[in-house]
Amino acid sequence: MHRLLVILLSISSLALTNPVDLFDRDTYATDTPSNLTIRSEVNGPCTGANGAPGVCIQKDSCTADGGSYINNACPNTADDIKCCTKASCSSGGNCRWASQCSGTTASGFCPGPSDFKCCLGGGSGGGQTQENGPCTGENGAPGVCLHTSSCTADGGRYITGACPGTGDDIKCCTKASCSSGGNCRWTSQCSSGNTASGFCPGPDGFKCCLPSGGGGGGGGINSPISRSEIMDRGWYWISKHVPYSMENTYPDPQGTRYRTDCSGFVSMALHTNHPGYSTVSLPDIAVRIGWDDLQQGDFVGTLGEGTGGADGHVVLFHSWQDSSRSRFNTFECRGSQGCVQSNRPKAFTVGSKSALPYRYKRVV
Repeated sequence: MHRLLVILLSISSLALTNPVDLFDRDTYATDTPSNLTIRSEVNGPCTGANGAPGVCIQKDSCTADGGSYINNACPNTADDIKCCTKASCSSGGNCRWASQCSGTTASGFCPGPSDFKCCLGGGSGGGQTQENGPCTGENGAPGVCLHTSSCTADGGRYITGACPGTGDDIKCCTKASCSSGGNCRWTSQCSSGNTASGFCPGPDGFKCCLPSGGGGGGGGINSPISRSEIMDRGWYWISKHVPYSMENTYPDPQGTRYRTDCSGFVSMALHTNHPGYSTVSLPDIAVRIGWDDLQQGDFVGTLGEGTGGADGHVVLFHSWQDSSRSRFNTFECRGSQGCVQSNRPKAFTVGSKSALPYRYKRVV
């Protein structure tokens, strides 16, 4: 047992990769809070001895159903919750999550919840994992076995050695922070039951688990608003691919209609007066800030006098693309693309004007 613990600790200490372009697919990511606690969930995935797929359950339930368990693989659960595996079940199969089995499955042979099943073919070998299947990442974080490029493109980070039996480029990908204080995990692990799609790498079952009551934009028009609320309101239009128009309007999450051009989108995200400010008038509700002061939920644009119509543009700032801070990731509505995630160079230009950074006066 001591040797197994040393192996698991060695795996968790391997180097992580830094995220690169966060906006290749439908996601956005916030910086990982330094005080974030990684938690497992009862009946959620874990990685057992020799990389075997496991489930976090009471040890008595594990052994009663013919399983075996290891310690310290279900962090921040009760003392009697262990990572349970069962290497052999019916007709030469082994127990794993249904998402990990490319063959047929049989119920009633494995410990844990109904989707931890006996895999008959297409997943043989107690220590094998499968692409798009569960794994356990650094510090016990819930993960998914993915290509490294897909992981980092969606704002995740990975460790090596936690997806045995897969290709060399398949790693255990985790993402500790997503929308509104949530974190990425399998839906079976989300105790609040409040999940959001489009924020996490991997398959549909790996989602952003939000705190109970999570969501954004709950305050009134022109009320103080948090940065996460601004981004959640912006995401509401982006997830629906709202078409661009200088005349048409579209409802926000509360049903208030805002103009669907660049400045109307930013006004909607900030929850200001509707149908929205223009590129000329947005500076009236903001203060100029320095480039190094930009934070998620601030905005950048060619604004003020002479920027009406097509002569100006404004975007929500999400994050810098890399440490050079020469380009940044955006939420914006523009031209034929409509409301999208994109990226732009620092101080982009429209006509003779260069973009400048701003902060909404009511952001908290």
